Amino acid sequence: MSEKKLNRKQFDILTCMERIQRDHAHVTQRELADAAGMSLGSVNRTLATLADAGLTDEHGLTAAGYAALPILNKHGEYRGSLTEG
Repeated sequence: MSEKKLNRKQFDILTCMERIQRDHAHVTQRELADAAGMSLGSVNRTLATLADAGLTDEHGLTAAGYAALPILNKHGEYRGSLTEG
């Protein structure tokens, strides 16, 4: 998935995981759902897709997951791998 672009749900889940994991070693799906403003079912499906792509695993974000996160430029805008959908 490193060449593919993230959709909005994937982007939201990865960024929420990264933010929460800064302070906590473990992130629950319910915490992600609350942080991302998604249903638990949407989080579950999105995490399955991200895990299949190697961006997450049972411990959270993988190195590939961190690498897939878009980069914030000096103007506070994301550049990189975000698509519509």
